[in-house]
Amino acid sequence: MPLRIAFWLAVAAVVLAVLQLFAAFRERVALGLEVGDFVVGGFVGVALTCYLIVTFRACRGRNWARLMLSSAAAAVVVAMAILLVSERIPVEFLRAVLVAGALPIASVVLMWLPSAHRQFSA
Repeated sequence: MPLRIAFWLAVAAVVLAVLQLFAAFRERVALGLEVGDFVVGGFVGVALTCYLIVTFRACRGRNWARLMLSSAAAAVVVAMAILLVSERIPVEFLRAVLVAGALPIASVVLMWLPSAHRQFSA
């Protein structure tokens, strides 16, 4: 059961990230898009797809995928800490990052619970 919840939290994190990406693009369209914006959007899209694939493998009991997601969650924690100490970040952006960052962290925590650990040991 924790793995099922972890999977849906990860899916919610990806959906939220895609919505934030579209909102950022919409904002940039008003200012005039540049080629670099499309490159960043494509990179984020590929990264989110890889994240979903690895999450799916982790929820199927693959320990290597759980370890990859744990290291990605650690990177999210570091990035969130850097954003929290930064003084030039708008509050709306900071709220969005904290919500979007909390979902993958919660997903990984659920994957390391003892009840989920049995599925990785099997």
